[in-house]
Amino acid sequence: MSIDKRVAGLIVMILVGFGFAVFFFMVLRENINNPTSPATDQNTSIPAQPTTAIPNEQAGWRSYSSNSLGININYPPLMKSQEHDDGSVTFILAGPTPADDKDFFNGIILNVKKASHESSSLASFVESERDRYSKESITEAATQVSEKTYGGKEGLEYTITALADFRYFYIEKGPKDYILLTMLVSDKQNAGYEDTVNQMIASLSY
Repeated sequence: MSIDKRVAGLIVMILVGFGFAVFFFMVLRENINNPTSPATDQNTSIPAQPTTAIPNEQAGWRSYSSNSLGININYPPLMKSQEHDDGSVTFILAGPTPADDKDFFNGIILNVKKASHESSSLASFVESERDRYSKESITEAATQVSEKTYGGKEGLEYTITALADFRYFYIEKGPKDYILLTMLVSDKQNAGYEDTVNQMIASLSY
């Protein structure tokens, strides 16, 4: 399976507006054309902030740990992970694309990032981020911020539609700290990708 270069370019354009162009470009370029390869560690190590990816024998999944992010999360063996200069990590699972729908991505792209804010509360910060993204010229629609739960993890979420539906899920980690999970989940062949995302987030510890 390969994704049309035009579509890959459009996804990059989406993320330029949202500040995620670099890691999505790297993921699409390096991983999308080889969706069925076994998971390999492609992490770029950060000095004094080591990360590990070790087999999770019980579930058959792998376990990703990051001192810089302060997280541990499990992911399927066919999913690839890649770290980025901003300290975030992206997980990607590219599935087969129907023959009559070659121009669109099918699978999971999930980025996990730790950050902080200066707003009076996480809720007010998320509202301001949603408003900012909704005003991007490429944005077609933006949902209202709502409470959401994935795998038992509670947080705040909104969706930005710009050729695809990008979900932004914020988990409060401290008075001013939060974890942001940005995800694109497209399941054109009912492969259970939503369930996979729920299981991944359920395994998230921080």
